[in-house]
Amino acid sequence: MHKKICSAFLLLFLANTLSATHNLSGEIVFQKTGGLGVMATIVTYTKATSVNADRDSLLLCWGDGNCTMVARSNGTGEIVGANIKKNIYIGHYTYAAEGVYWISMTDQNRSSGIINVNPPASDNIPFHLEAMVRLLPDAAGSLHSPVFLEPPVDIASLYLPFVHVPNAFDADGDSLVYELAVPMQGVGELVPNYSWPNQIVPNPENQISLDPATGKFTWDAPQAPGHYCIAIVVRAYRNGILVEETRRDLFIEVSELANTPPVLVLIPDISEDEIVEVTVGQIVQIQAIATDPDPGQTLTLTASGGLFEDFFQEKATFVPNSNTGMFSWTVKSEHVRTQPHQILFKAKDDFLGDGFAATRIVRFRASEVVGVWGANPDLPGLHIFPNPNTGTFHVELPEPASHGLIFRIVGITGQVLQELVIQSGNATQTVQAGDLPSGLYFLQVVSNGKVLVTERFVKQ
Repeated sequence: MHKKICSAFLLLFLANTLSATHNLSGEIVFQKTGGLGVMATIVTYTKATSVNADRDSLLLCWGDGNCTMVARSNGTGEIVGANIKKNIYIGHYTYAAEGVYWISMTDQNRSSGIINVNPPASDNIPFHLEAMVRLLPDAAGSLHSPVFLEPPVDIASLYLPFVHVPNAFDADGDSLVYELAVPMQGVGELVPNYSWPNQIVPNPENQISLDPATGKFTWDAPQAPGHYCIAIVVRAYRNGILVEETRRDLFIEVSELANTPPVLVLIPDISEDEIVEVTVGQIVQIQAIATDPDPGQTLTLTASGGLFEDFFQEKATFVPNSNTGMFSWTVKSEHVRTQPHQILFKAKDDFLGDGFAATRIVRFRASEVVGVWGANPDLPGLHIFPNPNTGTFHVELPEPASHGLIFRIVGITGQVLQELVIQSGNATQTVQAGDLPSGLYFLQVVSNGKVLVTERFVKQ
């Protein structure tokens, strides 16, 4: 039952809240449930040892003057790291009218010892999360807020570059833009006495940045040990209209203990600045290899991204095996979208329990393959034999080749490796590809830059 919360009740609620170190980080995400209905989820990360400040319920405000007490839905919380507990609270609400609403939660208190939030008394500052939902006809096709696929608690090493990627996924395919922001203590209120991480012992070696397209936060490099907090805002746009916004608090512990993060290599090596174009029917495979310069540490390899989520019927897979892992994805029509799919590969050691990490971002844009020969979609595709082969194989075309056609050999991530002119007048062609390493490839027939037909082959 939704309850109208008056100012006196809010004051009583906050006054009765124990003043204890507690909240580290978190966010609010939501989805529309039909009509003017919304399901909102508060996710918080708290100190597991702060028993007196543990919350079995939180006050969730819907932005129209109404608030609801929502119970924790994951029992007593989930331990996800050294003295870190993840808590989930879910609330349902139906608005009385269309509009733009800010869903929010404010709790006392933040964790103690955050050196860039009201030092030395960060635990006296409230912890505030919020998200914007647009319930107007121009946002009708956008049903989900972005969700973050990486946890908002991380560890960095003194004097070494640090990278964190929240890796947001928008199920509706909206365009996402990231921005750094100051954490908040209430509706319309920023935390007091805030310093950006690079303002703590400022010098030329202390710089921060955030990639607005990928959300990659880079800090090169921390100069003082301690606890830090930043906020990352992600905005979702559809047809140029801001349809959703959510704000995440990120908690970073900078350790002065000596530890070198792992080294992560991808095969094939793909630049984070590149968007790899893939087509329906293509099989994409990437091998991740992790090493650690510090002896005796155990590495964990993971991959996250929307392609692994239940939103898709056909999901990508990532199979780790010791210090290597294989990403595999068969591109389907359901994956086709204008905005790129982002995959975050991560190698994490077990230093201090929570571990230091190395990351790599890979982005794909999926489109429909042009699977026709000329203008006739009923003609069959290519016949490659033998397949698999050792690099020399024959290609049987559906009809004799005309002038100006080429063969294009494409790797599993979409890179063009070789182009060969097709002999006109012949329906069977011989291809020499002995210089290619063993693996899976795609052979395309191309005319004036247009792909007419595609077939897979394996080089042994």
